[in-house]
Amino acid sequence: MLVGVAVVIKNEVYFYRNCKPYHKYSIQSTIIRDTEECKLWQESEDVFDLLKRLQVLSSTIGFVNLSTTSQQMLCLNECHLIEYFEKYRKNNLHTITCVTELKRNKSEVYGVSCLVIATTDMISILDTESFKILPDKYECVSLWNVKLPGDPMSMVNMYVQSMSLEMTVVSCNVINTDGHSKGLVLMYCGSTVIHKIPMPDPVTCIIFGRFGQEENALIMITTNGKVDIKLLKRTATFDLCVRPTLTAHVQGNLSIPKRSNVFIEQTLREREHCNEIHVRTQQTWQILQMVVSNERLNSIKQKITSQFLHTSAQLLGLGPRFKIRFLLKNLGKDPLMGINVAFLYNAQYHSIESPRCRIPIIVPETEIYCETFVTCCTYGGSYERAIDIVVSRGMNVIYRAKVNMPVYNIQTNNHNEELNDIMSW
Repeated sequence: MLVGVAVVIKNEVYFYRNCKPYHKYSIQSTIIRDTEECKLWQESEDVFDLLKRLQVLSSTIGFVNLSTTSQQMLCLNECHLIEYFEKYRKNNLHTITCVTELKRNKSEVYGVSCLVIATTDMISILDTESFKILPDKYECVSLWNVKLPGDPMSMVNMYVQSMSLEMTVVSCNVINTDGHSKGLVLMYCGSTVIHKIPMPDPVTCIIFGRFGQEENALIMITTNGKVDIKLLKRTATFDLCVRPTLTAHVQGNLSIPKRSNVFIEQTLREREHCNEIHVRTQQTWQILQMVVSNERLNSIKQKITSQFLHTSAQLLGLGPRFKIRFLLKNLGKDPLMGINVAFLYNAQYHSIESPRCRIPIIVPETEIYCETFVTCCTYGGSYERAIDIVVSRGMNVIYRAKVNMPVYNIQTNNHNEELNDIMSW
């Protein structure tokens, strides 16, 4: 795995590998109304001309479809219009505001990561292998909502290991009554504020971690360029809310409800039919024991079979037509019979000539293989390009593997096609 560095400049992301430029990705506006909106900001002579044009565009395409910058422009008071217009006139409406990485597999610490890119009006996830935006199929659920005292400037996760406490630190830009701005750092545990740190200036950057010999340090950078370092005391206590427990002492006598007629009738019915109820319960329990025993026996057989079966997969070819060769070897003393091999794939991205292969018998200490041809139809992400190989015996799956297909340019030259034809023969 190659380690890369991503650098964001305005609406472009530059990727570097081995201290050399590797790739450049640009956030381009693909919607026509966004292009018209950008022209309004660039061609307007003054703030009032822009305001009228934005009102017309808002009535045409809807207020929700405007960028965040234009929406705030329409909602401002007249005293702040000129300052806002001069500030955002030359800026791109789709400038990248922040980026972060997202692991494809959370369990793999050093695995491949995707890049989460946030602009003024959208959030996109970029695949760092194919450099394409992943499809919008992710759903987010809001756990809670909090109302901040000002505009958020930065946020960081803070975990204090000695206290087993995880917090979210948010810095806000708070406007005083005299019109001056100051900073306020809030520490949340869930949706509850457990600590506040007032700052003379707004904080634009926060990082939490080890600083020298101190394990819990909060480093902040303000708008005027000052660096402020806060060290967490080892005897610090936060204003944590007290949650009631189930073992709380109950004062007074317990209120026991009176016996109702339904309770008395049910008790008498159980006494009269106690033998039938006992027999039915025992039968159900015996059936459950038989089901558990059968499942345990099948799992033992499956484990024994998988231990004596050695498999490996090979991917041959230059593309877009590949050959998958799947090797199987019986390491046991008894022959294996009735082995089925299935290739599971996404028909939108690949086409396989023989997706199933049946092996009648595998003689001990003998290696056999099954082959099939795969043709790449179009591009796809890493999960869409993968092909699953499932080995089963009867109704039991004894082995499962995954083959990651490489990223290949569909527009190949004639030389590669001739090589593929030679390999297929």
